[in-house]
Formats: sequence, structure tokens, C-alpha cells
Amino acid sequence: MGRKAFEVTPEMHARVKTLAAYGAPEDGIAKIIGCPIQTLRRRFRLELKLGPAEANAQAAGQLFVKARGGDLAAIIFWLKTHGWVTAARKKAAAGAKATAAGGTHPVPPIIIVPHTRTMEDVKWAKPVWAEAVARYEKRLTRQQRQAQREFARQQKLQKAAGEGQEDEQVGGERGVPRNDGWRG
Repeated sequence: MGRKAFEVTPEMHARVKTLAAYGAPEDGIAKIIGCPIQTLRRRFRLELKLGPAEANAQAAGQLFVKARGGDLAAIIFWLKTHGWVTAARKKAAAGAKATAAGGTHPVPPIIIVPHTRTMEDVKWAKPVWAEAVARYEKRLTRQQRQAQREFARQQKLQKAAGEGQEDEQVGGERGVPRNDGWRG
């Protein structure tokens, strides 16, 4: 006598779909409804796929309603997750391309501004941001000048070290053989 066939009820279909929507792992769902995981995958294939898809669609719908209602956090999240490209992201992408091509691109400053909800806050944040960018650019040019001076100093040191080695090999002065009284 063989094993009794697993009977599927409409309640099981709804339960599997709900558990899959919640993100429960398949082995956990199989234990809850009392069947092997292979049976779960074979008999509830549609529910395992539809549950998470419908949950994501419902969450996206609620996010969209909040964004349409004017919730700033929802608007920003929606734009960032749907391919909206800001000027800062374009600049960062251009810098990454320049660096990949062998060029150097300075890292832009990190500017923290308060969470803005009113136009007064936005008007206050713009001068602060502009001042921070100006300080960054000034610091960058100062760093570039320092780097140029350091490079020139290194070149002088290398040149002086090269001349000193040459003097030891040839003699005290350039091109004049050393005469220290000893003949070999």
C-alpha cells in the first residue's frame, strides 16, 4: 500500500500565497502546511511566484499614493529608485569615467544640509552649500600647488643624488679624474 496523496485545499493556496508575500522561505512554508518542499514547489508554483510580486506591487502603490500626497521622503525615494539622475550623480559618474580612463578627478565635498520642508530652509541652505563648495575649490587649488612644489622638490633631490653618484665615480669635479696619489 502506497503513501496517501497530499490533498490541496483552496485555503492552502491562500496561505502559501500569503506566506510567500511575507517573504517566508520555502522550507518554512513547507513545514507550516505539512508537505515536502518538492511537493510545495510542484503544487504551489503559481502562489510562490505571485505572492511576492503582488506584495511588491501593493507596497509600490502605497508609496506612489504617499508621493502624490506630497510626502517628501516618499517623493525622493520614488525618484531615486526609478532612475532619476541628479546633477551630483552625473558629476560623480563623469568623475568615475575620468578616473577609469587614467585621469584624476577630485572627490567632491560631502555637504550636510538640514532636512528642508519650507522655502526659508531652502533659501538658507543654498548660501551654505555655495560657501562649502568655494572652500573646497580653494583647498583643492592649494593642494594642487603643494603637490606641484613637492614634485619639483623631488625632481631636484633626484637630480642632486644622480650628480653626487657621478662625482664619486669620476672624481671630485665633473670630468676630472681623481688624483689621490695612489696608483694601482
